[in-house]
This record gives sequence, C-alpha cells and structure tokens, in this order.
Amino acid sequence: MHESALSQTLQDAIAHLCITSDDFLRKCKHALDPTFLTEPVTMRVVEICYDYFDKFQYAPKGNFREELGHRLIGMPLERRELQFAYLDRLLEQKVLNDSYVLHRLNTFVRASELSRVAVKFAQDVSDGDFASAEGAMRKALKAGVPEENVGIDYFTDKSFMHRSTDNGEI
Repeated sequence: MHESALSQTLQDAIAHLCITSDDFLRKCKHALDPTFLTEPVTMRVVEICYDYFDKFQYAPKGNFREELGHRLIGMPLERRELQFAYLDRLLEQKVLNDSYVLHRLNTFVRASELSRVAVKFAQDVSDGDFASAEGAMRKALKAGVPEENVGIDYFTDKSFMHRSTDNGEI
C-alpha cells in the first residue's frame, strides 16, 4: 500500500507518542520530517518535541504544556487557544498502538523518500552523473524508521561476563 499522505488520525497518534514516549520519539525523530504533516498545529507539536528531545534526550511528557506556552508567546490569543484545545483533545484520545504507528510511519516515509528521489535519480542518470544518482538512491533505500537490533551489545551489556558455561568455565 502506497501512502501519499498520513491520515489525521495517524498524525495525531504520532504527535501524542512524540509527547509521551521517549522510545517512539527517538525512533521517529530521525525518520519523519515534520513538514510531511499536513496540519500546522500537528507540525508545531512534533517540532517542539524534536527540539525538546535535542536538549534533554527524552520526550517532554508533562512539560509539554509549558513548552508549548513558551513557543506561543506573541501569537494572537485565538490561535493560542486553538493550539491548547488541540493539545487537550490530543492527550484525551486513545492512542493507537505504537508498533502499528511506527509500521505505518515507516511505510509512508519510505514511499515518500523513494518518490522524491526517483525524479532526482532520473535527472542525474540523464546528465551522466551516475555517482550522484547511485548515492541518492542508496540514501533513499535506507530511509524509514530505524529498527532496533535485538542482539546483545557486548560493548554496553556486560552481564554475559558473569555467566558460566555448562562445564563451569567462563
């Protein structure tokens, strides 16, 4: 299934998870350009979460309302009220399963990036710039939400060092 745009329900779920989930925000931040979101209020929420994550390395959670208020200083009262009403509605709704949201987001990002690069790839090939075409396509093929390796990271997980084998040797 090719998705040319994310549904508003999915965008709301992304925004909600960006506010509340460190893990989701960590994965989403490197994959989703906020300009892919169609609603300015949703885009603003995600941008604030990205900026917050850059500073503190975790999702804003309960601090989001304060962070939003700070960003809206100078905005007309009517628009500020609209943004806070959206936030209240967003946080009250039942959020979609984060694995489902990540899967749909990954599908969208990959399709968008491949579509975007296809034109550049064709132009580069037409111009004889094969290195640029190849590089652009490689980058597009790697687009998406990064998946975690479920293996043991021997550089950070030292618990394996204290396990014994069947014959008692380490």
